Formats: sequence, C-alpha cells, structure tokens
Amino acid sequence: MGGLSRKASQITRFSAQEKLPWLFLDSGGLLFKQSSLPSGQEEQEKMTAAGIAKAMQSMNCRAIGLEAHDLAGGVVLLKKLQQEQQLTWLSMNLVDAKKKQPVFTPYLLTEVAGMQVAVLGLTNGQMVLDAAPDKVDYTVLPWKETLPKVIEQVKGKAAMIILLSSYPYEVNKEIAEAYPAINLMLTSGPAAATTYPFMVGSTLFAQTGARGKTLGMMRINWTEAGKWEESNLSKIRLEQNRLDQINLQLSRLEQQKAQETGYQKLVAEKQKAEQNINALQEKKKTEGEHLCHFSNQFIALESSLPEDPKVREIMTRTKQQVNDLHQERSATEQSAALLKTLAGWQKCAQCHVQQATFWQKTRHAASIQTLEKKQQQFNEDCLLCHVTLPHYNAAMVKAEKLLLQLPEQLKRVSCESCHGMAAAHAGNPAAVPVPMPKPAEQVCTGCHTPDHDSHFVFADKIAKVRCPQR
Repeated sequence: MGGLSRKASQITRFSAQEKLPWLFLDSGGLLFKQSSLPSGQEEQEKMTAAGIAKAMQSMNCRAIGLEAHDLAGGVVLLKKLQQEQQLTWLSMNLVDAKKKQPVFTPYLLTEVAGMQVAVLGLTNGQMVLDAAPDKVDYTVLPWKETLPKVIEQVKGKAAMIILLSSYPYEVNKEIAEAYPAINLMLTSGPAAATTYPFMVGSTLFAQTGARGKTLGMMRINWTEAGKWEESNLSKIRLEQNRLDQINLQLSRLEQQKAQETGYQKLVAEKQKAEQNINALQEKKKTEGEHLCHFSNQFIALESSLPEDPKVREIMTRTKQQVNDLHQERSATEQSAALLKTLAGWQKCAQCHVQQATFWQKTRHAASIQTLEKKQQQFNEDCLLCHVTLPHYNAAMVKAEKLLLQLPEQLKRVSCESCHGMAAAHAGNPAAVPVPMPKPAEQVCTGCHTPDHDSHFVFADKIAKVRCPQR
C-alpha cells in the first residue's frame, strides 16, 4: 500500500513542475490482489479496499475503470465505496441483471484545459462476477452490445475520447480497429506489464504494470486535427524496418547476377520503400505541426521514493485497523499441527550455540520488534515476512490461519526461515543430514522484494547474516 503514497507524491511533484492542467485516471485492478476473497479473510480485504478507495479520493483521481479483481468483494461493496469516497467508477457493461441498465457511470465528460474529454469504461469480468457474493443481481454484457452506443453518445460532445479497458490485448486491438474515434486506450489486467505507448490504427495504447507498482505520466498536446503524429511515425518505422530487411537480403545476393529475377524484384521493392519513406517524411513536415503530440514517462514506485503525508496517514490507519482485527482473532485460535514441524530457535541454540549467538546480533532476530514499533505485529500482510513459518506461500498461510496461531518462539526470522523445518532433526539429529540446507537466493527474495527492499543484493546481504562454521 506504500505505493499509493509514493504515487501521490510523484503526481504532486509532476503537477508542480509542469504547471499544466492534468487528469489522473486509473484503468482498474486496484482493490483486491485476488479474483475472489480468501475464506476467513473477507473482512480484512474489505478494510484494505476501503483504505485504497479513500486514498484514491485524496489523490483527486477523476475516474477509475473496473477490472475483474475489483469485483471480488461484490458490486454492493463498490457502490458503498463510491458513495463514501465520492469516487467515479466507470463501466458501461456492468449492468443490473434484470433491468440491463449500467450499475455505474458508463462514461464521464470532463473539461481539461478548456477542452471536453470523454472517459469511457469497459469491464471484462463475468467469470469473476460469478464468484462474487451478489452474483445473481448483476451481469457483464459483451462490449459489442454497449460500446457502439456510448461511442455515438460522446462523439459530438468531446474533442478527445479515452477508453479504460480491462479486456486482453487481442480484444482491445479489435476494439481499436473497429472504432478509430477512440484516441487513447488505458488498459489493465492481472498480467499487465509496463509497455511504452504504441499505436493500433488511430488509437494510442498505454499500459503500466499491474497492482499500481508503476506510475505512467503522459504530456499531451491535443490539437484540432484530432490525430496522433505517432500514427505517421509508426508508418515510417515500419517502412524503415522493411527497407532494412530488403538491404540485408540484397547484400546476401550481391555476388549473384543482377539479371536474376529475385534480385531485380528486391531492387524494385527497395526503391518503393525509399519512396514511401520520403513521402511520409514530407507529409510529416507539412502536417506535423498540426497533429497531436505526446511524450511518456514511467516512474517505478520504489521504496526509496518520498511518500505523500496525507495518503500515508490513510494507509497507516488502514493497516492499524487490519492489525487490530487480527489481534482479536489470534486470541481464539489454537496452534496448528503444521507449526509443530518447527523446533524454534531456542531448540536449535541448545546444540548450535555459536550460530545462535551470531544470529541474535542480526536484524532478523529483531524482526518482530520492527512491527511492534509500528503497531503492525498482527497485520498478516506484514507479519508473513517477519516470523518463522513452515512455508511462505501467502495464500496457503492465510488459508491455514498460521499467522494467528504462532507461538512466541516463532515470532522472528530465525534458523528455520533459512534452513527449513527442524523439529524432526532436533528430536533425532541423525534423522536429517547435517549440515541443514543452505538458503538459495529465492528464499530471500520471497520477502526482500523491490517494494520492500529496492537495493537488495543477495551476495552482499547473505554475507551479513551467514552463520559461522561449526
């Protein structure tokens, strides 16, 4: 959730530096990490979603598309968050099952720098909606049933049309080819990758990575021409690529007789490609100043970036609510059988005195205190990487409620976090080979992710925590 406060700080910095009108949009996939809420985690997930919604309102997000993951908590929850935070969810095809009327705003007309901009929303999520708690009341219509009508409604009202879509690329490509009136398409999805904007027909595609880990910022100079200069540049690049391929083939054939048909055909194609490039470049010179321009910038929201104080306070308060919820639950849980496969660091220390003494001086030994200082020692999202567990699969750990059942000796990153379960070894050292398995890099990077440790270098860090030899 720290990414939101870093995103807010970068937007503030950007708007202050540029001193230009700006429009903050999000294409969706914000609220939930999974397409359905894990059993027993519903209340926590909804608390977190409410905090994210409040943060987006604080950041003056003008409109948000709805992606499949946003539906995991149900449509009623989305309605509640919209009302509480005065957010604008956009979806033309998420409809009431009986009346077939849109549940949320199909499109938004907003003014930017004196120009009317239409922002449309398309949701790809029927399969996910089928798993939602209020699935019988709502349905997602195919885009072909809704998009044509909305395009007609906004065509004469807006100088620029932006579509927020959570459909996969092949469908978005089909949409762009069928409706060139869409000037810009912002896409989302669970597998979305950060991709530099590119043209499909007359439509500019833009996409940042999933789960808000990257902020994309575009500077747009939109003119009366209503056409991207990039469309002409794309044609030039295609012709240049074609010319490069022709020249490569010609170089391979240059030893052959010039009279051969294949060679002569390539020469003719080369001349045509050169003519096309020259014509496009001349067209660019005469039209370029009238066409629309853009520049793009991506900012990876690393932990080293400053955070916005207001949004950080919202997210801190949300984490505290989740922490309090888990504290109440932990008092009622009984220790799971799976946890009994762990010995605990005190048991290891009985034989491995030198190693245990060294470990106690490392930051791993004080990992739980780090959370206690921030009052997050019951927050499962944080706790997962600050304790010792039999495995670190987040979904499995939460499903088995292991974090609510931890005995005191496992509440820190101790021996078995790196070397694996050791109860059997401690009971009968001959039963498990010695030495215990050494940690591979992926053991560390499961928790030392770029979000939490943007400067993690395995070779450097392992040297600081490597136990001395016996």
